[in-house]
Amino acid sequence: MFFRRCTGATASGIRSKMRQYGFDGVVYGYEAEPSYLSFSKIAYWLGVLHQRFAPAFLKASLFAFAQLAK
Repeated sequence: MFFRRCTGATASGIRSKMRQYGFDGVVYGYEAEPSYLSFSKIAYWLGVLHQRFAPAFLKASLFAFAQLAK
């Protein structure tokens, strides 16, 4: 198992690199709901504002899963 942190990467860039080096894989983004901030009305409100107005590079986490093509 291999883990790699990719800062500034895009999903399409990661997919193309995986194909270039002979991997089959998928890449998807995930953005958490602010419900985990429900312990505080202020924290929840700030989470909702962030979700609505933050630039794309600050929002989603990218997850990539791949295996060596046979």
